[in-house]
Amino acid sequence: MKRRATAGGSGGKARRLSTKSRDTSHPPADLQKQSDEQARELAKARRQLAEALEQRTATSEVLKVISSSPAELEPVFKAMLENATKLCGASCGTMWLTEGEGFRAAARHGTLPLVSTQGGWTGTYFQPRSDIPLARCARTRTAVHVTDMREEQSYLDGDPWIVSGVDEAGVRSLLAVPMLKDNETVGAIGIYRTEVRSFSDKQIELVTNFAAQAVIAIENARLFSELRESTTGLTESLEQQTAISEVLQIIASSPGELKPVVQAMLANATRLCKASYGAMWLKEGDRFRNAAFHGPLPEAFLEQWRNATVSVTASLVRVAQSRKPFQITDLRQDRSYLDGHPLSLSAVHVADILTVAFVPMLKGDEFVGVICVYRKEVRPFTDKQIELVTNFAAQAVIAIENARLVSELRARTGELTQSVGELRALGEMLAGGQFHARSTDRA
Repeated sequence: MKRRATAGGSGGKARRLSTKSRDTSHPPADLQKQSDEQARELAKARRQLAEALEQRTATSEVLKVISSSPAELEPVFKAMLENATKLCGASCGTMWLTEGEGFRAAARHGTLPLVSTQGGWTGTYFQPRSDIPLARCARTRTAVHVTDMREEQSYLDGDPWIVSGVDEAGVRSLLAVPMLKDNETVGAIGIYRTEVRSFSDKQIELVTNFAAQAVIAIENARLFSELRESTTGLTESLEQQTAISEVLQIIASSPGELKPVVQAMLANATRLCKASYGAMWLKEGDRFRNAAFHGPLPEAFLEQWRNATVSVTASLVRVAQSRKPFQITDLRQDRSYLDGHPLSLSAVHVADILTVAFVPMLKGDEFVGVICVYRKEVRPFTDKQIELVTNFAAQAVIAIENARLVSELRARTGELTQSVGELRALGEMLAGGQFHARSTDRA
């Protein structure tokens, strides 16, 4: 009896150990759940990265068209609308340019049928009532997003243009994004869906980016056309367009890198404006941080201000508040110098800077920084030169935003990849250790 009890007890113990081994042969449920969740996040981040890279590729394509056709708007608009409709899953897109009190269709892409009130679309002019989405977009200078056009007041009121677009062309969801130059509406991009499906924030941001590039293309074409008409200005115009093309190509080929874009931009701005030096300052709270210098500045000046942050001067406040270019003909007569601001004193006495032009960098209506060009003699910059730097400033904002988006997605994807790898390795280690425990138990 005693032997049987002992045998039974030993068998029970073995069975308990075996059961325990079986119960723990897999990673704990919460660890598996955490691993699965991280894997889902990684998959999501990879999708977002793929979308971002697809968007950057589309942006690069448009920039290349702009750089290769500086005087031609039609191929630029077509490339822009084709990419916008494709990436946003839209049925059709239209580029509208303001003309007097109305709009003229400059380009169209997609599959919507022509409708009775809209003629041939491209080239069509109309003066809408003030409450339709396109007019609201132009008036408010902000994107207008309508999920279902059949619930839009202008449709309910029977506006002929809107009713034909909805009932004949089948427009249901609509997004209209303004094209802004110096905070003035010069046109709008409209994209449409034939089903009721909202556009995402990322898609609205993408079309906003295309709208900014459209304004750059319009300005490039205008500058090119005006200067080409003048025989004396033709060489200068070609040189400026070449410089703009070079910068656009660098943006297109290096969407995640900011330094080569900034350096190329400052080098071209300084050379074309016949300036001595160039600099970019980015706004950080209530101060400004130097992002780059260009030109043979004295080493003592560079050591003092390279990567440094400075308090605002009256000139910087003026540019930030007005959102418009501003220049100081003689820095020695400016309030910042007379008040003893360190940067102004150093500029005059160390770098021999006298004339300074400040051009704001704007993301929408947000002031993000300033590009400065400097001369060592008292000689104001011309309106054309200021306009050229303004164009570079718009491109700099696009480059900064591209670099930020790509950097964030790459960092997030790297973190999730590492986290999932660590969790899987831990699960495999636990499973391997428990297999070894079962083998020892059986022995």
